[in-house]
Amino acid sequence: MRILRFLSRLTGLGLALALALSASGCITEIPAREPEGAAQMSETFNRLQVIDGRLCDSEGNPVQLKGMSTFGLQWDDGAWALNDKVFDVIADDWQSDFIRLAMYVTETGYADNPALILSRVEKGIELATARGLYVIVDWHMLSPGDPTDERYLTAGLAADDMPEAFLALRDANPGWTGPQVFFAYIAQKYGNTGNILYEPANEPNGLGGQDERFEVWSAKLKPYFDSVISVIRMYDKDGVIICGTDNWSQYVDAPKDDPIDDPRDGDDRVMYAMHFYSGTHDAGYDYE
Repeated sequence: MRILRFLSRLTGLGLALALALSASGCITEIPAREPEGAAQMSETFNRLQVIDGRLCDSEGNPVQLKGMSTFGLQWDDGAWALNDKVFDVIADDWQSDFIRLAMYVTETGYADNPALILSRVEKGIELATARGLYVIVDWHMLSPGDPTDERYLTAGLAADDMPEAFLALRDANPGWTGPQVFFAYIAQKYGNTGNILYEPANEPNGLGGQDERFEVWSAKLKPYFDSVISVIRMYDKDGVIICGTDNWSQYVDAPKDDPIDDPRDGDDRVMYAMHFYSGTHDAGYDYE
């Protein structure tokens, strides 16, 4: 009975897409990690990189990460998962490589309760890091689907009960938007652990039809990602960044002629999300 109850609560966790598939060659499994404390984290985690559009380990071998996404952290069924027992199951029993922390900005999420939701994101990062898991920090959007909407751009900026480091970044950079301050704080605090992946807008939606997808990308989404990536790179030079595209990350061909120019020294470490829906959110066309 206890097992059934446990499984019923896990329905609040959703399967996340594998981050990278190699069209040719072997997929390398990243060896199991045994963290020994924060000071050793940067050496414990295999620093990921992107080579020719493929997620690779530090030696250039293509890898595939498999894992889970939480439910919205602002809801009980999402926050419920932030405990040792659940993360033990994800890491040990299910042999996952990563966890995605779905931080909804609207839907009673970060924009309404920034200090509470940020604390839940940090708890998730710490639970995952202690178990050798990679973490996708997900600036999660549903409605509105436009990452440049004022509700997103001002989220968290007015709060005075945030961590001192967050407030210091905000006050020192009055021109920064909400997502810029949030991801700068995450990158500054956790970027050196080597296990953080950044997702500044997981599923933009409703910005245009298939015929407008290239224009929407270049005129709206790319400038937004550029603004967030620029502050992440101030504190984390090497972390992988995942960029969503319009129509719930299904117009994945939109960046092909106008890709993100990662400001880091060396090769880009930017990837583009592709979300597959079997019966809804139809893209309505064949990809080129």
